[in-house]
Amino acid sequence: MAYVAARNETEEQLTRMWQQVLEVDQVGVEDNYFELGGDSITATQLISRINDAFAVHLSLHTFFDSPTVAEMALVIVQAQAADADSEAITRLLAEIKQESGSEV
Repeated sequence: MAYVAARNETEEQLTRMWQQVLEVDQVGVEDNYFELGGDSITATQLISRINDAFAVHLSLHTFFDSPTVAEMALVIVQAQAADADSEAITRLLAEIKQESGSEV
Protein backbone atom coordinates (compact mmCIF):
# COMPACT_ATOMS: atom_id res chain seq x y z
CA MET A 1 0.00 0.00 0.00
CA ALA A 2 1.29 3.48 -0.86
CA TYR A 3 2.14 5.84 2.00
CA VAL A 4 -0.53 8.48 2.66
CA ALA A 5 0.54 11.33 4.94
CA ALA A 6 -1.58 12.82 7.71
CA ARG A 7 -4.05 15.40 6.42
CA ASN A 8 -5.00 17.16 9.66
CA GLU A 9 -3.89 17.65 13.27
CA THR A 10 -5.82 14.65 14.57
CA GLU A 11 -4.19 12.33 12.05
CA GLU A 12 -0.78 13.87 12.78
CA GLN A 13 -1.15 13.22 16.51
CA LEU A 14 -2.33 9.67 15.88
CA THR A 15 0.54 8.85 13.52
CA ARG A 16 3.05 10.12 16.11
CA MET A 17 1.42 7.98 18.81
CA TRP A 18 1.45 4.90 16.60
CA GLN A 19 5.08 5.47 15.66
CA GLN A 20 6.03 5.64 19.35
CA VAL A 21 4.03 2.60 20.43
CA LEU A 22 5.02 0.48 17.43
CA GLU A 23 8.57 1.84 17.33
CA VAL A 24 8.43 2.45 13.58
CA ASP A 25 9.72 5.45 11.63
CA GLN A 26 6.69 6.16 9.48
CA VAL A 27 2.97 5.44 9.71
CA GLY A 28 0.56 6.42 6.97
CA VAL A 29 -3.09 7.15 7.61
CA GLU A 30 -4.20 4.07 5.66
CA ASP A 31 -1.75 1.67 7.35
CA ASN A 32 -3.41 -1.06 9.41
CA TYR A 33 -2.19 -1.06 13.01
CA PHE A 34 -2.14 -4.84 13.26
CA GLU A 35 -0.37 -5.29 9.94
CA LEU A 36 2.35 -2.96 11.27
CA GLY A 37 2.96 -5.39 14.14
CA GLY A 38 0.56 -4.01 16.72
CA ASP A 39 -1.21 -6.34 19.10
CA SER A 40 -3.96 -6.10 21.70
CA ILE A 41 -1.55 -5.22 24.51
CA THR A 42 -0.06 -2.24 22.70
CA ALA A 43 -3.53 -1.32 21.43
CA THR A 44 -4.66 -1.02 25.06
CA GLN A 45 -1.78 1.37 25.73
CA LEU A 46 -2.61 3.33 22.62
CA ILE A 47 -6.32 3.62 23.45
CA SER A 48 -5.39 5.03 26.84
CA ARG A 49 -3.15 7.64 25.18
CA ILE A 50 -5.85 8.49 22.63
CA ASN A 51 -8.50 8.90 25.32
CA ASP A 52 -6.23 11.24 27.29
CA ALA A 53 -5.00 13.25 24.31
CA PHE A 54 -8.39 13.77 22.68
CA ALA A 55 -10.61 13.79 25.78
CA VAL A 56 -12.74 10.91 24.51
CA HIS A 57 -13.75 7.54 25.97
CA LEU A 58 -13.08 4.92 23.31
CA SER A 59 -13.00 1.22 24.06
CA LEU A 60 -10.51 -1.34 22.85
CA HIS A 61 -13.33 -2.79 20.72
CA THR A 62 -13.55 0.53 18.85
CA PHE A 63 -9.87 0.22 18.04
CA PHE A 64 -10.33 -3.22 16.47
CA ASP A 65 -13.19 -1.84 14.36
CA SER A 66 -11.11 1.16 13.21
CA PRO A 67 -7.52 -0.10 12.79
CA THR A 68 -6.19 2.70 10.57
CA VAL A 69 -5.27 6.25 11.54
CA ALA A 70 -7.87 7.62 9.12
CA GLU A 71 -10.65 5.46 10.60
CA MET A 72 -9.61 6.22 14.18
CA ALA A 73 -9.46 9.96 13.46
CA LEU A 74 -13.05 9.80 12.20
CA VAL A 75 -14.18 7.93 15.32
CA ILE A 76 -12.46 10.54 17.51
CA VAL A 77 -14.09 13.46 15.73
CA GLN A 78 -17.49 11.77 15.99
CA ALA A 79 -16.99 11.11 19.71
CA GLN A 80 -15.92 14.69 20.33
CA ALA A 81 -18.96 15.98 18.43
CA ALA A 82 -21.29 13.73 20.42
CA ASP A 83 -19.75 14.93 23.69
CA ALA A 84 -20.07 18.55 22.59
CA ASP A 85 -23.74 18.01 21.66
CA SER A 86 -24.39 16.37 25.02
CA GLU A 87 -22.72 19.23 26.89
CA ALA A 88 -24.71 21.81 24.92
CA ILE A 89 -27.99 20.01 25.62
CA THR A 90 -27.16 19.77 29.33
CA ARG A 91 -26.33 23.49 29.44
CA LEU A 92 -29.53 24.44 27.61
CA LEU A 93 -31.66 22.28 29.89
CA ALA A 94 -30.10 23.92 32.94
CA GLU A 95 -30.88 27.35 31.49
CA ILE A 96 -34.48 26.33 30.80
CA LYS A 97 -34.90 25.05 34.36
CA GLN A 98 -33.80 28.45 35.66
CA GLU A 99 -36.45 30.26 33.61
CA SER A 100 -39.91 30.70 35.09
CA GLY A 101 -42.85 29.00 33.40
CA SER A 102 -44.01 32.27 31.84
CA GLU A 103 -40.60 33.01 30.35
CA VAL A 104 -40.22 29.62 28.68
